[in-house]
Amino acid sequence: LGFAESDPTMDIDGFDSKFKLLILIKHAFGISLTPEEISNTGIRHLQEADLQFASEKSYKIKLFSRAQKVGNKIVGFVAPHFVRESHFAYSVENEFNAVVVEALFSDKQLFLGKGAGSHPTASAVLSDISALQFAYRYEYKKAHLSILPTFSNDFNINIYLGASRKELLDQVTFEKVFTESFLEGHAYRTGAVKFSELTKIDFNKTKNLFFAVMPEDGIS
Repeated sequence: LGFAESDPTMDIDGFDSKFKLLILIKHAFGISLTPEEISNTGIRHLQEADLQFASEKSYKIKLFSRAQKVGNKIVGFVAPHFVRESHFAYSVENEFNAVVVEALFSDKQLFLGKGAGSHPTASAVLSDISALQFAYRYEYKKAHLSILPTFSNDFNINIYLGASRKELLDQVTFEKVFTESFLEGHAYRTGAVKFSELTKIDFNKTKNLFFAVMPEDGIS
């Protein structure tokens, strides 16, 4: 629709989302991470059959960067997600971005605005120039806490895995299978997987294989 760069890699492979997530994780949890520590999977290999699956379930596909506290550890990643009509991101389209923050006492808060286009881009550049003039620096107050949580990819998550052939699905080991279908030209499997297993595959460089997080993602 004209909102991507001439080389859209940073957007469609989820790198731009990951770099922003690094900053948000430090603000929210005080942890300093490198880009290599966070997994990012984009929508480069999204196929028509995957879109059809989503349509049949009344889902939309949205690329999310997310981080949350699970027990005493922090988990974070970038990946496509199926969302229902009741989800806040269902109607976020085109150049609009959305951020949801859930805090201890304030519950969930939604921030919505344009992330592309001449005016939003110019405004952001002007803001950066102004910040430089006043030597403004971000404060990461939680980074100075005496005890910080640890980051981990050791958790389970519910996913949809689509492929052009049945045997390609076996590249991912499922802890539990919910549904599966093997049709000519398209096969898929839904179920629970260890996220650490997903990180062993570079989905951005693996053709004919696409995964998305299910609405009931069940992170544990």
